[in-house]
Amino acid sequence: MINEALENMMRQTEPKELLHQMRSAAFAVADERHGYEDTDDLYRLAVGLAEIEKSWK
Repeated sequence: MINEALENMMRQTEPKELLHQMRSAAFAVADERHGYEDTDDLYRLAVGLAEIEKSWK
């Protein structure tokens, strides 16, 4: 059910907006999980998405 909802959202969202939402979510999750072993990976993901987003503007 969650996967279906995500697929529908992705089909209905412009690529730039979807990228922005993914970047925002990655930063939010990284902030929420601060101190866990996957935090650095989440921040790297968020920064990478931010760089792509910046290059698309």
